[in-house]
Amino acid sequence: MNGLARWKPIAALASGLLLVAAFPIHPLRLLAWVGLAPLLVALAGEPWRRRLLLGWIAGLGLYLGGLYWLVETMHHFGGLPLAASILGHVLLSAFLALYVAVFAALSAPLGLERGWGVWGLAALWVTLEYLRSFVFTGFPWLTLGYSQVGFLPMVQIADVTGIYGVSFVLVASSAAVAAAWCSWTGGRAVPFAHLVGVVLTAASMRAYGLVRLAATPSSGDPVRIGLLQGNIPQDQKWDEEFRTRTIETYQRLAQRSAESPLDLLVLPETSMPFFFQRGGAWAEQARDLARLNRVPVLLGAPAYRLKEGVDAPAPGARLTAQDIESLNRAYLLDPDGRELAHYDKMHLVPFGEWSPFPFLEKIVAGVGNFHPGRVHTNFDAGSGIRFAVLICYEAIFPAEARAAVLEGARLLVSITNDAWFGRFGAPWQHLEMAQVRAIESRVWLARAANTGVSTFIDPWGRRVSETGLFAEATLEGEVHMGPVLQSFYLRYGDAFVCAAGLVVVAVLATRLLDRRPWRAIAGRAARD
Repeated sequence: MNGLARWKPIAALASGLLLVAAFPIHPLRLLAWVGLAPLLVALAGEPWRRRLLLGWIAGLGLYLGGLYWLVETMHHFGGLPLAASILGHVLLSAFLALYVAVFAALSAPLGLERGWGVWGLAALWVTLEYLRSFVFTGFPWLTLGYSQVGFLPMVQIADVTGIYGVSFVLVASSAAVAAAWCSWTGGRAVPFAHLVGVVLTAASMRAYGLVRLAATPSSGDPVRIGLLQGNIPQDQKWDEEFRTRTIETYQRLAQRSAESPLDLLVLPETSMPFFFQRGGAWAEQARDLARLNRVPVLLGAPAYRLKEGVDAPAPGARLTAQDIESLNRAYLLDPDGRELAHYDKMHLVPFGEWSPFPFLEKIVAGVGNFHPGRVHTNFDAGSGIRFAVLICYEAIFPAEARAAVLEGARLLVSITNDAWFGRFGAPWQHLEMAQVRAIESRVWLARAANTGVSTFIDPWGRRVSETGLFAEATLEGEVHMGPVLQSFYLRYGDAFVCAAGLVVVAVLATRLLDRRPWRAIAGRAARD
């Protein structure tokens, strides 16, 4: 057996890096349409073990390059030494690269040598992307379809297929280019049918997107919302010496917002860095934000609940860490500062807010020890203002937003603290994923971020107004609480990607049963 040609690992790595360049902050989004082509060309004629290796190399390039910001997050904010942060980044990237490795290994039965292989490969890719959104509670960062949010007409199809429909066409495009290249260099007729099929599909996507973007603006009662962006440095956020200064910052911003009539005031995730539920002077200052503006206020704060079997403490008694479960909570206060309702974050960040491996909590200072909320809450601020809160990481999961809208929310509010991410890449990637949540369910989304970007996003994914990064700011905007447009995605969820997965399973099962050992066994059984 001949060794692996030297150019093939280079081509595989190039695929990963081309895909990295298609995501923000890079300006080369069109590369997503051909990014996988070098890998697919390199896979031609290779046995499955070498395909596995080449796919892993491509995935390593994608996740090492696309998640580079994790090093700063783990080192600067997580308390890990730089070497350990780099190692953690490499290990996570190596794990995520396994999805691309599996894609490459299974590409033969769904591959370019078959007439429908272009679409089969696309179905395989999105099936694996979908699975990645569940393993270890899910990490769908760098899902390929998000690379096209900068071209809004091309992602409007998300209200039918979810973001996976965009990924599907991008992979089919790369596969068609790879098929054409392999045929041309091999002296065979170029399969123009693949290219034409992809071009027609992309043109249909764009036409559909332009029609949707030209739709009548959402009707319904206008609601004025104020977003406060405190720009509190992460390394000061939990320092008690700066706690009063943090509250004063939001009081100053609230005073500025009081100059405009508002129906709701929104603060970012954990904007109040203390246990609001305990009351006291700090809690009263937080309640003053509502009293000052005479408006309902949504704010974030850490919280806790007693562990099962732990009795409520006597008045004045202190609780220990062994008695409680920590929570990441959003509170809704009425204009008098009284609590109307709260919601505890249900989808926690793996290795950030919780660890799948408990021993890490003992050795890594930056790994949190939070617990998920138990019940989803839709808020009612009065005057028909029914909304759901997505706390930080939850905004990257389509099912979270869809469930909230199906339960009656007419507005999505995302509160987040992106100070962890630094200035480049990740804040914009996180923001663009939130834009797709508005498109999928066709509702407005208001986003309040500690260090930015805070913004109002309309049901077509357009950022109507926004703040800058790492700037103290207020932002007022108008959203509409009209009837929710019943998109196909809202009604049927991830039906598209589930159908793609069934096709992949059926094809692989057919190929397995078609192998000679199985056929021999079946033949003997028939003769007997």
